[in-house]
Amino acid sequence: MDSLNLIFKAIDFKLIIALVIIIGALKALEPLIKGGSAKDNKSVSIAKKGRFYAQGLLNQSEQKAYKALIRGLKELNTNYLIYPQVSLGEIIRTDRNNISAFNIINSKRVDFLIVDTSFNPVMAVEYHGSGHFQGNYKTRDQVKEIALTKAGIKYVALHYKNDAKIAEHIKKEILDVIEPPVTETVSTEPAFSASKNDFKEFK
Repeated sequence: MDSLNLIFKAIDFKLIIALVIIIGALKALEPLIKGGSAKDNKSVSIAKKGRFYAQGLLNQSEQKAYKALIRGLKELNTNYLIYPQVSLGEIIRTDRNNISAFNIINSKRVDFLIVDTSFNPVMAVEYHGSGHFQGNYKTRDQVKEIALTKAGIKYVALHYKNDAKIAEHIKKEILDVIEPPVTETVSTEPAFSASKNDFKEFK
């Protein structure tokens, strides 16, 4: 019994507690020491175990709409470009103190985005095909329209009716209302150059 008391007296419990804290801290910092957070490492692990497959960017109806939009823009003789499936987070920003607003639009996409030659958004086109009306589509559409309109980007919903008449719908609902890009008019007259003789009559 006396020997046990001597052992306990010899043990510095403060030192043991300090060692336990240090070991715990090192365990917590282990992912950072190895590189990346625990969440990052978990993401990498999931990616390694997951199975991924490539799929087409647009379905058949969306392809028809995309091609009709390209043809229509060419006929208008504009320099506009069009891109499919663009993330709203790439074309809309919010104030730093309004992260929640950004989060609700960041993962959402527009079916087609028309931009000018400086890649500034001109019009967002939503193609409401036969597969559009699923889940909470009304909420998604409303959020997109509100965010785009507030950002000064025109929002047009191209409603599904008949794929055979998609070009007609695009002309009526998009091409007839889109504004052509503003171009500077270049004068063909020679530049004016003043000389002393030009001001004689004012003497």
